[in-house]
Amino acid sequence: WGTYQGNSELKPEKSVNRRVAATYAFNETHVSASYQYSHIEDLIDWVNDNNSNQPQNLDKVLVRTATIEIQHLWSGQLSSDISYAWNDTTDLTTHNILQRQSPRSIKLGTDYQASDYSIGGLVRYRSDSYDDATNDTDLAAFAVVDIYADYDVNNDFAVALRINNALDREYQTVDGYPTNERTYLVGGEYKF
Repeated sequence: WGTYQGNSELKPEKSVNRRVAATYAFNETHVSASYQYSHIEDLIDWVNDNNSNQPQNLDKVLVRTATIEIQHLWSGQLSSDISYAWNDTTDLTTHNILQRQSPRSIKLGTDYQASDYSIGGLVRYRSDSYDDATNDTDLAAFAVVDIYADYDVNNDFAVALRINNALDREYQTVDGYPTNERTYLVGGEYKF
């Protein structure tokens, strides 16, 4: 896997950022949209050079991100939230896409709240990306499902269950480093 080391020659990043955002609410729906444009000089990024991994400055980088999110309350208890993000990250020297930056991501969440319990889920999708600065090593697109449930046993005690990666998908956000398999989290809260 090589070695990881520091770099005493690093320069601080400099950037010019512009962002515009708008929100609109009507009835039970809330919509928000944003666009950000960033021109970055000397972006600090990890670079693998002859099995030596170290942070290095990238000369000039352009990052453009657009996001739209829609939240809707279907009833007094059921709500949903969907968001879509488009991300364009380009090294202006090589014209390659920055490593590990997915150009598209989508999140869809639902939530049901009753008086003494709640249940819900979240689906997260990331499109394919590259693991390296030369855009030679692909990272496959993936979707992951998380679910949860909370229950108030009484006014003082509550229990919670969360299952991350409920469908037990195999995926990677860094080449050679598999992510967690299906994970169960159990919790409790006692008020006194």
